[in-house]
Amino acid sequence: MIPAIHHNHAAVPNLQCWHSRCRLQIMNAHSTRPLQTTILRSVSRSFYLSIRFLPAQLREPVALAYLLARATDSVADTTGISNVVRIETLKMLSDGIGGKASRDVVVNLTASFVPLQANGSERQLLESLPTCLNWLDQLEQADHSDIRAVLDKITRGQVLDLQRFDNPQEIRALSTAADLDEYTYLVAGCVGEFWTRLCFRHVR
Repeated sequence: MIPAIHHNHAAVPNLQCWHSRCRLQIMNAHSTRPLQTTILRSVSRSFYLSIRFLPAQLREPVALAYLLARATDSVADTTGISNVVRIETLKMLSDGIGGKASRDVVVNLTASFVPLQANGSERQLLESLPTCLNWLDQLEQADHSDIRAVLDKITRGQVLDLQRFDNPQEIRALSTAADLDEYTYLVAGCVGEFWTRLCFRHVR
């Protein structure tokens, strides 16, 4: 089992944010264990099983980065909402992860997407986004910064996909080699870069 985070057990009020179509409960900063276990296992059992074999220092930042990327991917893939709204939501989520938007903005944005998730695990993950952001704040500064940086790139790639491939019925090619290079970096290369930075810092 992935170790949970331990902090000073100061009382944190149990806040709730209500939306016309769904309720998002903001869990307190000590409630990351379900993210590291139940939720991570439900959205990717293979990743959950694999991450336990990583050095202990890598488990939390890797797990959290995966969950945040999976949450933004769920937003990008929600076909019941227009591309324009998905793009704007991804940009605001990126701002929220990067500390440029308030947590309330993140809660209100994702609330519209929760009822449209056919997969219950994806719904639960989106509902847990505020707790993911609390968890992010608890990590050491270098890991915190690297997660923000890689999520900025991942969401930028998701936005570009929605802009470039806005009609799933059409087959489209990238126009230039530079576009292809950017695409491969944003969808995969930046993740390898993120892992490399973590390993250089924590595994010596």
